[in-house]
Amino acid sequence: MATRAQKTRVGGFVLLSALVFGGGYYLMSGLQTVGMQGYRMRFEESVLGLYVGGQVSFLGIDVGTVDEIRVGADNGDYYADVEILVDTNKLPNENGLREGVRAKLEVVNLAAGTMAIALENPDPGPK
Repeated sequence: MATRAQKTRVGGFVLLSALVFGGGYYLMSGLQTVGMQGYRMRFEESVLGLYVGGQVSFLGIDVGTVDEIRVGADNGDYYADVEILVDTNKLPNENGLREGVRAKLEVVNLAAGTMAIALENPDPGPK
């Protein structure tokens, strides 16, 4: 049978371990968004197959993830409101995407029906 002192030591160890694990998780989850810039986009068509954590690519290169998807409304018209996080370290301009970049939905896996967001260069013109 365990003594009271042994039980106290085991309880202290379990509590300390939980605090270290929780603190590490908190720090690591915060570090994942360093260098990320958020963008919001609006899709009039269905985004069925798009999911939180889904891929965002720019010219075929993985540059971010889908952060949030929700239904929005404007004057009685509904649309899909999608927020993405883009890693600015993967772009040539650390300020993020320039004005005019377009987003479209692409099928990633036809069998599973998953979609991703593909970002494209704006129409040619003055930079």
